Amino acid sequence: SVLPTGKSLNIGNNIYKYGNQFAVQVASFRSISISENEAGKYRNKGYNAFVETAEIPERGVWYRVRVGNFSTKEEAQTFVNKNIR
Repeated sequence: SVLPTGKSLNIGNNIYKYGNQFAVQVASFRSISISENEAGKYRNKGYNAFVETAEIPERGVWYRVRVGNFSTKEEAQTFVNKNIR
């Protein structure tokens, strides 16, 4: 999978902007293996899924499962509408 570069900016509705690309957060787990497994499900469907490590103050380390890299916010929103309830 291709990882977006730079810091992500939360623009709402589970959508994150990395420079001029967008990714959607589909899940977040305390376990790296569960996160990788979840990312694998999206990769099997042909999506570019990746796991990002996040250190949350007072909550510890979480592994975020994100799918990208969408070139527009609209593409990311379409993915959200189809895949996230």
